[in-house]
Amino acid sequence: MKELKCPKCGNVFTVDEADYASIVSQVKNVDFQTDTDQSYRSEIFI
Repeated sequence: MKELKCPKCGNVFTVDEADYASIVSQVKNVDFQTDTDQSYRSEIFI
């Protein structure tokens, strides 16, 4: 089990390994998409 702390309210909650892996995957996907979008925009405006 992993404990996560909400950055907004400060509440700590527990998630199992599968839920934790899902959250990590979602964060990585958002970060990857943001980086890809930024790279694409910089290539267009060069």
